[in-house]
Amino acid sequence: MKTADWLKNKISSFNIFEIGNSFALYYLFLFLSAPITMIIGDLIRWPGIASGEYNINYLAFFYLICGFAFFIIGYYCCQTFSVAGRISKFLRLKSEWDFKKTPWIFAAAFIFGLGIKILKIFGGAYAYWQQNSWLEKSSFFSLLGIFDWFSYVALIIAFTSYFYFKKNNDARYYLWQKIAWGTFILEIIYALPSCNRTIMIMPIVFYLILKSYILNVSWKQVFIVAIGIIIIIFPLGNICRNPAIVNLYLNKKSINENIATNHKTMRNIKNSRDLISNSVFSRLDQSVVFFRIVEMNEPLLYGKSLLNFFISLGPPRFIWHNKPVISGGGDFGHRSGLLAPDVKSTVGVTIIGDWYMNFGLAGIILGMFFMGMLFRLIYECLIKKTNASFSGVMIYSIFWINIIKGMEDWIAPVYAGLVKIFILLLIVHYFLIRRGNYDKEN
Repeated sequence: MKTADWLKNKISSFNIFEIGNSFALYYLFLFLSAPITMIIGDLIRWPGIASGEYNINYLAFFYLICGFAFFIIGYYCCQTFSVAGRISKFLRLKSEWDFKKTPWIFAAAFIFGLGIKILKIFGGAYAYWQQNSWLEKSSFFSLLGIFDWFSYVALIIAFTSYFYFKKNNDARYYLWQKIAWGTFILEIIYALPSCNRTIMIMPIVFYLILKSYILNVSWKQVFIVAIGIIIIIFPLGNICRNPAIVNLYLNKKSINENIATNHKTMRNIKNSRDLISNSVFSRLDQSVVFFRIVEMNEPLLYGKSLLNFFISLGPPRFIWHNKPVISGGGDFGHRSGLLAPDVKSTVGVTIIGDWYMNFGLAGIILGMFFMGMLFRLIYECLIKKTNASFSGVMIYSIFWINIIKGMEDWIAPVYAGLVKIFILLLIVHYFLIRRGNYDKEN
């Protein structure tokens, strides 16, 4: 009984939005869920679930497990309390907001963010289907990636104010409720025509993170939202980019004779399930990318791609005209065969793939251990040592999005971008807090 109570308590207190927990769960889904499912399918002969054309590279699979294990060790076994406390105190992250100023700062962030959105739409940089964007060719384009976060800062300020006033039974929460949900709806409306699933999901994630730290969010709410994202947003994004697949799935017939799908309704139900499954796994299964990296067996880079972090932090392109382009996603995608020669897209090498390409297995072990320590420091500094202050949660929620999204990309541009965003958020933080408010930190 004691064991059952302990387990129940652990499950009920599990914080899915703690960055280490979130990273570990998403890592399992991104890199290990597909190969493990196929291995189990082969062992117990599940109908329709077997490796088939899915070629499992067992050496690469072992590397993925090593990466997961050393991330867990780095995050859960290393303590960063002292360093996190000093950073938090130095930056005054525990200071309270001055809610007399929040309407003005919200308005400024909202208007600036809206201006960036309008510029991206008319500049041809809004969606993948816009070709020959003059804005993307501009030397100022790199700044838009940073300034684009102002709209999310406005959303965060609105929901934070709403939750704060609601928690304190302040009548002002009615106004902020309308402002927050109005801003949220605008973000969704902006995201839908772009066919970009990430920016469709981001406002939802911000809402959940803010509510979980300022008020409370239940497992039931998180589960319902997750199911909604899986059965609505992922297929919607897939259909939006490839409208022809609707007819493909409507007319698809079962190749499994043991499953009766001649009845139109039953066939459509099964085909809808296949559409959802393929939309999720074809987008999120990154084990194929890592398997290909190991199979290519290219010479190690010995830190070359990681040093691009410092190039990215250099002056913007309108100052440094010959600043190198550091993404490299298109080159890798075509070189690896993951992209057809005529496809103009990019493929990130993934966080573990980047460490492997630079230093091999040693890179995976030391790199993922380091990432675990870094994420522990971020969580301690922004959440634990600030007692989830409003500024801490604001910065943390944007870090959370970038870290999770960045698991599929090169390391250097993701974390250089985080440094730039952090500077922007600190400026917003100092405008929001009360002057002369030097809170003592424990």
